[in-house]
Amino acid sequence: MSPYAAILKRKCWGALNRLPFVGFQASALLFLGACYVHTGKINEGIQTCERAIQLVGWIPNSLSLLGHVYTMAGRTGEAQKVIEELQGFAEKA
Repeated sequence: MSPYAAILKRKCWGALNRLPFVGFQASALLFLGACYVHTGKINEGIQTCERAIQLVGWIPNSLSLLGHVYTMAGRTGEAQKVIEELQGFAEKA
């Protein structure tokens, strides 16, 4: 990891720990997870998205990103479970 990336990561995590509301923290974690995925850090992206879901539960916005991350990591079984959950939400709408 480059020195710049290490500083950025430290500052991001410090900012996340100061967020006052769980919803804001979960949103920040989801965006951070997406950043990890798009920079090739798939496993960190999965862990970060899973941490967000632990905070807010299985809601459509967080699930859709987690499913995307699972797909990019080749974890098709887990991605399929997420799709089924999302289909359940869609049927209730």
